[in-house]
Parts: sequence; C-alpha cells; structure tokens
Amino acid sequence: MTETRHRVAGEPGVAGQRPDDGTQGWLVLQEAERRRENDPRSALRLLDSLHSAGLRHADPATSGRASLLRAEVLADLGEYERAGGAVQAARHDLLAAGLVLDTYATDVVRATLIRANGDASRGIDVLEGVLEDLPVATTPTLDPENVTRLRAHVHRQLGLSLAARAEHGRALHHFDLAWNRFHSLGDTVLAARTTSERAVSYLSLDMTHRALDDLLRARQELTRLGQTVAAARCAVPLSRAYVRLDRVSEAVHLLDDVRPLFEQRGHLPHLAALDLAMSEALLQAGLAHDARLEARAAGDLFTRLHHIEGTAQANLVTGLAGHLIGDDESAAREVDLAERLSTSLRLQQEIAILRLSEILSGPDRESIERARRLAGVMRAAAHETSDDTLLTIADLALALSVPQGPEAHRHLDAARRAIITHELHGLDVARAVVTARVLQQQHDPRGAVDEIATALTTASSPTAHVQGAYRPLAHLMMIGVADRALLDLLLEIGTPDAVTEAWRWASVTKARSLTDLASTANQQRTSVDAPLLPVHREAELETLSHALDRLIDPVEPIDLGAIRATHVAVRRDIRQQIPHARLPLTQDHAVALPPVPEGPVLQLQELGPDLVAFVIREGQVYARRLVGAASEVQTAIAEWHAECSRVQHVVERGAGWATHHSLDTLATLLLWPISDLLADLEEMPLVVVAPGSLQPVPFEALPFGGRALASAFSLRFAAGMHDLTSMCDDADDTTASGAEARMLALMVPDANAPRISDETSALAAIHPGATILTGPGATVEALWRLAPQHDVVHLACHGLYWPEHPSSSGLRLGDRWVTAGEILRMDLNGCLVILNACATGRAHDTTSESVGLTWALLAAGARGVVATTWPVDDSVALAFATSFHQHLVDGLAPAEAVQQSGIDVSEQFSDHPWAWAAHRYIAAGATVIHGG
Repeated sequence: MTETRHRVAGEPGVAGQRPDDGTQGWLVLQEAERRRENDPRSALRLLDSLHSAGLRHADPATSGRASLLRAEVLADLGEYERAGGAVQAARHDLLAAGLVLDTYATDVVRATLIRANGDASRGIDVLEGVLEDLPVATTPTLDPENVTRLRAHVHRQLGLSLAARAEHGRALHHFDLAWNRFHSLGDTVLAARTTSERAVSYLSLDMTHRALDDLLRARQELTRLGQTVAAARCAVPLSRAYVRLDRVSEAVHLLDDVRPLFEQRGHLPHLAALDLAMSEALLQAGLAHDARLEARAAGDLFTRLHHIEGTAQANLVTGLAGHLIGDDESAAREVDLAERLSTSLRLQQEIAILRLSEILSGPDRESIERARRLAGVMRAAAHETSDDTLLTIADLALALSVPQGPEAHRHLDAARRAIITHELHGLDVARAVVTARVLQQQHDPRGAVDEIATALTTASSPTAHVQGAYRPLAHLMMIGVADRALLDLLLEIGTPDAVTEAWRWASVTKARSLTDLASTANQQRTSVDAPLLPVHREAELETLSHALDRLIDPVEPIDLGAIRATHVAVRRDIRQQIPHARLPLTQDHAVALPPVPEGPVLQLQELGPDLVAFVIREGQVYARRLVGAASEVQTAIAEWHAECSRVQHVVERGAGWATHHSLDTLATLLLWPISDLLADLEEMPLVVVAPGSLQPVPFEALPFGGRALASAFSLRFAAGMHDLTSMCDDADDTTASGAEARMLALMVPDANAPRISDETSALAAIHPGATILTGPGATVEALWRLAPQHDVVHLACHGLYWPEHPSSSGLRLGDRWVTAGEILRMDLNGCLVILNACATGRAHDTTSESVGLTWALLAAGARGVVATTWPVDDSVALAFATSFHQHLVDGLAPAEAVQQSGIDVSEQFSDHPWAWAAHRYIAAGATVIHGG
C-alpha cells in the first residue's frame, strides 16, 4: 500500500500522496489542518465532527489521521491527557488500515507527549525504538521520501528530548541530522523550525552568539513563509539570548509583542513559557516585583498543564524574586517546592547556588555543618550527572566546612581552576565570597575585602558579558550576599579609610536603580504629541482603576486574585508601550564609587539583623553599627503607624504615651548612638538617606536634643544614594520658588476629601497665574502634556501605596488612577512635584529597586517631590498646602518651606506629629533631572 500524507507532532505532513478517493472526510481533514495554526479550537471542532459522522468504521485511514491531528492540536493547547487518548485511537485505526509509517508517526507524537509530561528519558527510548525499527520497515511498498521525512521527524524529536535532559551535545547531533534531511526534501518550514530548536542547545552550551544568529535567521525565514506562530515561538529562546548579552529591554518587549498571538489562540504551553521567560528577564533587569508576578502567572499555567518541570522553574524564580524583595519566608517555601519537583540539571545548579548563598548569609556557627551537608549532596549529584558546576559548588562548600584548615585553600584552588577551565563565570562571585569567609577566619580581612571587591568589579564590568555566558539567576542573590559581606568586612577593619570605602560600596549598591531609569528616560521619552497609551488600552486601565478604587474605599468584598490578574495584564500593556531602552539594561553595571560629599549626611543601611548609621560631616565618613536594631525599629514603626491610624482619637487627646514611647524608642535606636556626631551641626541642612524599610520612620518627629529633629535641622531626603554631593551643594535651591514660578495644579475633590475645593481656592489666591484643573478636567493626559511646561506641579487627590504591587501604587486623578509604572513614561523636566495625598512617600525597597510614586516621579525627571509618609486628614492637607505654597512664593527653598509649614500646622492643629510631620521633601541629585 502506498503511504498517504500525514502529520507528525505538530508539523507539516511526513510526505506521501493524497488519495484519489476525494472523500468528504479527507477534505474536512485538510481544512482542519489549514486552520490549526490560526484557529486551533475551530480545527478541533472540525475533527470532532468527523468522529461524530461515524468515519471510524467507514474509513479507518482518514479516521486515524484525524485522531493523530487531533492529538497534535490538543498538545498545542496543553491538553495532554486528551491528546494521549487521541494518539491511542489513531494508532488503533492506522494499524487497522495497514498504514505502517503513519503508525510509527503515532509513536513520535506519543514521545512528544511523554516529554511534555516531564519524562524525557522514556520519550527517548520510544524514539530510539522507532529508529531501530525503520530499516526493517523500509520495503519496496514504502515511498523512500516518506521514510526520509519520518526519520527527520524522529531525529528532531530526539534532539528536543535530549535537550530536555541537558544532553546538548547529543541533541545537536540529532538536530543536524534532522535539518539535513528536511533541507534535502525542500521542507524549508521544518528546516527553519529545527534551526530555532537547535539554537536552544547552543544557548545552553554558552554559544550565545551562534544561537542568536540561528534564532534571528529562523524567525525571519518562518515569517517570510507565513508561519506566524512558529516565528513567534522563537521569542522565548531569543529573549534569553538577549538577556545573556545585556539586552534585557529588547527581551522584555519581544515577549510582550508576541503574547497577544498566543492569547488569541489559547496556546497555554507557549503562554506559560512566555511568562517564565519574562519573569527571568525582569529579574535580571532588577524589577523583582514584576518578576514575581510573572513567575506566579507562569506557575499557575504550568500547574494547570501538569507540567512539573515548568512549575518547578516558576517556583524557583518566584522564590528568588521573593528573596530579593525581602520576603524570605515565602521565598524559602517556593524554593523548597522547586527543589522537590525538579529533575532538571540547570535547576539543580540554580538551587545549589541559592543554598550556598543562604549558608553564606547565615550565622557562622551554623555554616560549617550546613556547608558539609551541601557538599555531600553536590558531590553525589555531580557524580551522577558529571556536571562541573555542581562539582565546583561542592568544592566551595567543602572550603566553607573547614575554613581554618589548609584543606580550605586546596578546595578553593580546585574551584578556581574549574571556573577558569570550564568558563563557569557565574560562580566567580560565589568563589570570592567563600574565599573571603576563609580569609576572614584566618585573620586576613584586608585580603577578604580585595577578593570580593575584585569579583564585584569584574562582574559589573560592561565587558563581562560580551560573550553571552550563562549567568545563573541565583547569581543575583549571590551579588547581594557579596555586597553585605564586603560592608561587614570593611566595618570590621574599622579604619577611617575602610569606613569611607564601606560607605562608598554601600552607596553604589543602591545607586543603580534610580540613575539608570533616569538616564534611559532622558534618552527615550515619547513626544508629548503622541498619545500616552493607545485607545484600545483604555478599557484595561479602567479595570485597574476600578480595582484601586475598591482597595482604597471597599464597598464590597475584594477579590485580590482578580485584582492581581488585572494588575499583571495592565502592567504588561503599560510596559509594552515603553520604548525599548526605557527599562534598566541589567542589575550589574560598571562600578563607579561615588565621591564623599562635604555633608552633613545621615545614611542608614541594613546589614542582616543590624543597621549601620553613616554620618558624613566636613568630608569625613563615620560609621556606627546598631547591633540587632533592625527588628526593634520595625516594631516601633508599627507602633507609631498604629497610633497614626487612630487619627481623630489622637488629635482629640494630644500626644499620648504610646506616641512618646514609639518615638522615644526610635530615637534611642537610631539617633542616640550618633548624637555626638550630629550635636554641633544643628540648624544646618541635613540629607537623610534610608532604605525603603526605614522610609516610614517619622524622622521629622524624633526627639533630638530636647526638640524634634525637624526643628534642629532642615531635613531633605534622598530617594537613592546617588550624587549626594550635588544634594548637599544645592541645599538652598530655589529654582521652583518665588512668585514667578509657573505652577500647574490638578485638584480632585470628592465626598471623602471635600476640602480639596478649599485648597483649590487657596492656591488660586497664592498663585494668580497658575494653571488649575479640577475634577474631571484634572486628567492623566493633562498631567502628561502640561507638567513639562511648569516649574511646580501640585496634585491634590487620593493616593494609594500598594505594598504587594508597589509599581501599581497610584494617584486618583479626575478620569482614572495613574500608577507609578505609568508615571515613568512622563517627562517632568526638572519640576518640583507636591503630592498632597495619602502615603505617597512610601516605597518598597530592594537591592535593585526602591519602587513607589516618589521613585517613579524622580526617575521621570522631577527635581524633588514633597510627599506624605502616612495617611493625612483633609483639613491638615489643606493647611499644609496653603502654608507651603505661601513660603515657596516668599522665596524659601522646598526643604525649608516644608520645615516652616510643619511649624504652622502644629500651631493650627494639635502638636501631635501625626499632623505636622506627615510631609517630607525627597530630593534628586543633578544627574536625575531631565536635561541635567
């Protein structure tokens, strides 16, 4: 019997001749095949109609091919269990019809489904069995071209299965065999698809440039051939190649661009892979919050698909992102789950690096035993897999387990040789931190400092990633461990030079986010003549706006899961509109240690359970370690904000004992240890730099020398540790002051904030020439278009800080909410922004980002922002705004105007700090001002 045309594993047919019977069943099968790529659900309905017509008994050959095609479509949609049933039905019918090659094709599809369910080894056995049987099956009754095509499919699926088992050398061999056969048959579509799949193995072997060339060529060829979905499938490996080459923004936009295609077709496996790749790219970009959202979305899809390995990968990225944003408890659960589920070598490597990071972050007394256990596990795994990475991690763990003995250096030398020989550059920072721990134990702290500093400098060099070598995601966590270890060592040395070096390294760690966002924003902002967002996004933004409305004033139960899903979708839409260079390129940047400013500066830094207080005065850096203070400070902050939440009660009874207690506790923890360094600096401008976790501290109200700190100093706050020299030099900046300053005000009163109407009248009287937009006229578009034309922008409305999704913290303008993520697109052109709304100064802080409204405004080019650190009463907000703008018109600098307005508010209301200390001035250094 002559074999007829059929399809294998989602590809154009294996080859053969169409039967001459012209049956209706065959025509329907052809139409289903044509619809498969663009409308898989419609193709399924056609195939189901064939079965309902009783085709199986009348024409088993066509019925078998229909079942086989049905299995492939179901596999595309992630419905693997139903696909398995269809394969069994296809095999039964094709055997009955005597179609030998078609029967082998069912084995190929079955092997594909086995691999999709996480058992690549069994799939390989099935495919190798087909290859062994094919020579026997080659008889004069079979078309040689059909046999060649089937061999090509088997080799291609073997390449995919071997790649899933991380046997990339063997995988490349089979991909090459498949490509040669498809090319000889003139099948350009399958040759291009094989090229794209082969590139994944090149990527895994750190042949990134070759992988990139193959992927770009395959994508272009598939697009030319009209294979839109196949071309879109190149996006995931292509994005990973871009990330390797520090082209993260291109990766993000590529993934966002192809997502709608798979959403329209309901291709859940591809959507899950896209979400996972997006989470990895965002994590490398330093956007840990968005990365965790995308990873959770990927995990949900992989779980629905019963894809164990994909679920494990998503759990790992979720855990890593959690660690980076400080949610260690939740992160540990995710990583533990990933470890239990995973069988992937690459995932084992990631988890091993993460476990090593955890040991290095923990107490010394526990690290030796934990390191010994990790070394044992890694040696066993390395023996089983012959993996150099796991063996190197075992050597590092063994060095940690005997830090004071000569064997430590033997293991470190072995690790160093392996890193150089096998180009395991992603482990170099880990090696440096372990070496530093050993040197510290052997009383050589200076040598330890040099090891870590050299590794961090090399890792952040612009030339470090030119070759595109794989950098484990867990490397990001190790970078944080190295930062903390370096700071710890320098403080231990304690000399003036070491303390200065500690401050400079602490500063450069935090400087990356804001300055990088600002510099790319200056280059790539969209013209104000273009719409802020396309019209078709408006409905989705309205959905997010409604969700935020319910969060701030819930009138019905809130479905946080639905809000989270809406948040993910809208963040994708907003992100898709940002020009490619707007995202930070990478978390690792060239290390440029900042100069020491003249001061005075108070800079707080977290260091495990401790805090470090740096004081800079007269160009000299001093440091005090506040041992065990981190948790006590958080407890006192919670007490203070609990007091502030009882606003009316507090105002009625004045400053109660609880308030004095929490403020006294905070002052004792944070100010008393450095009081001698600040005592003779009173009446001077003081720059305060604090991580996001300490931004809720009411610094203004802390008692110091018998009065509040805001009375002793003119306070200004820095959003990041960047360009403090310019902040100290520009303490009296009056660019936005005086009657001639151009002011824009957007005022949105409602039933919960009626006194915004009075605030509108007050501002109109103080600034007669101001542009004032109220109610529905105070739109997001008006802010975007008019802000660059003004020196001062005042926003009076509701504000929301959303801790779970800080980039979606927002302001409720007249038409809708505008989020921090959206504000990044705006060009504020060096204006002063006043946010007279609730909790607008809050930000969630991590090593790579300090996300919130103030962060977004400064990154978008604001010179400085006046914001609140807790919810404010409507009348208090009115009094502050009236006083502040009057002082501004009188010529005071913004920080001084805030200070004087606090005094005015305290005289008008209770002297409780809840009223007068809510507003603060957060300044930007000159480098983050648009055009500066």
